[in-house]
Amino acid sequence: MKKLKFLRTEPGFCRVYYRGSENSLYCFQVSWGKNFELFLCTKDGEPSHQVPITRTLDMLPLAACPLTTSFSAWVADQEHICLSQ
Repeated sequence: MKKLKFLRTEPGFCRVYYRGSENSLYCFQVSWGKNFELFLCTKDGEPSHQVPITRTLDMLPLAACPLTTSFSAWVADQEHICLSQ
């Protein structure tokens, strides 16, 4: 499993950004309802294409806002996403 390091949130675009070990930029973006999809992003942070969500996250966003609350709850329900200890 690839490990992703939390980078930032962008509530205006409903995105949570992570950096991959290979220095690639990824974002989880709200897709429908309270579900998220993972995208590989361009260097400018724009989603390029969807990728499988078999990743380990180093941490969840700490800021309290509707996006981060929804994202954290969604991650807790996903069996294929692990949080590193």
